[in-house]
Amino acid sequence: MLFIHKVCLGGRTPVRMGLSEYPASFVAAVAAAYIMSFSSVILPVVSVVVSSVTARFMLFIIDYYYYYYYYYYYYYYYYYYSHCRCCKL
Repeated sequence: MLFIHKVCLGGRTPVRMGLSEYPASFVAAVAAAYIMSFSSVILPVVSVVVSSVTARFMLFIIDYYYYYYYYYYYYYYYYYYSHCRCCKL
């Protein structure tokens, strides 16, 4: 919540102003500043983080399946040519 201290008329005691006590133009300007800062700073950071995590996950899956199938076919052909070929002769 946005609070700015103001001094009471009768003394120096600061009183916090609620958001409804500000002019509408000030509230709109603050909201626009928040939206612009969110869209220009936070959204690119979030998109870079999400894309890098997604890319790393996709590379992990690709590497996993690549090595899985590579070793699967390697051992399959090794077993076939080292054992079954002699049995068929």
